[in-house]
Amino acid sequence: MKPARPMFRLIARAMAWALAAQLLLALVLLVLLVLVPLTDRAAQDKAGLLVLSAQTWLELPPDTRPDFEAELREQHGLTLQATGGESSGMVPRWLPYPHLLQKALAARLEIPPQVDLVDGLQTVEVFFWVYNQPFTVRFDAPRLLSGRVIALGLVMLG
Repeated sequence: MKPARPMFRLIARAMAWALAAQLLLALVLLVLLVLVPLTDRAAQDKAGLLVLSAQTWLELPPDTRPDFEAELREQHGLTLQATGGESSGMVPRWLPYPHLLQKALAARLEIPPQVDLVDGLQTVEVFFWVYNQPFTVRFDAPRLLSGRVIALGLVMLG
């Protein structure tokens, strides 16, 4: 009675493919339902902070602006300059954060902003206009593998 062995292989192979399909589905759902909304929320929050910082800078008396810039650097990691710049246009298409940030800023501003990644994708540089005043803001690029994402991946693996 040797025919039982091929049936076992067939069932084992089918179960392996079903497990692989489930893991792939879980990964797709993780990206679509967790990572994309988290990235979009982070871009919306950063866009609001950038616009509010530029508006506050404009409303401050000129002698207090350096203190405000120093506080932005210390508290939020933002380097704010009241000068315009030129875009290098070097944003990889596989990174969603710069595109989501540009979209969030465009919804808040009249003139579309320019978002670039510089220093080997380590720094985000944003050029935008608020009340006819050009601004350049630089900040560290958000880490793609934060603690929450790693923990979620470990839970999925388990």
